[in-house]
Amino acid sequence: MYVGCHVCRCDREMKSIEPAIGVCNEVKAVGNCNNNIERYYYNVVEDKCEKFMYSGCNGNNNNFKTLQECAEKCQVNQDSQPTIQRASLGEPGESDAIKCNIWLILITMILTKLHSILSTHSKIL
Repeated sequence: MYVGCHVCRCDREMKSIEPAIGVCNEVKAVGNCNNNIERYYYNVVEDKCEKFMYSGCNGNNNNFKTLQECAEKCQVNQDSQPTIQRASLGEPGESDAIKCNIWLILITMILTKLHSILSTHSKIL
């Protein structure tokens, strides 16, 4: 049962859906050596591949030799702009509460994974 105004809530137990966190979701890692090697990484926020200078060691797998290799691996759609879909919060019913809770679960899981990745990288760097 839904209660509250503009509150995301669902009384059903929901199973955790862990999104696939792959190479393309890893943060840019320049490494800690002294080289300046031109490479490309996939920027999740901008939804595109971007150039960066790799130091030559201690990076991660989000590190591609060419822009084309990055775009192919991360399936970048050069023609589209990123879009955000919002759940309806007008006169919410059970389906709105479920949509909202799924988004909250996914966002929480992504942020938790990102925090874990950043914590690991900060120890390396």
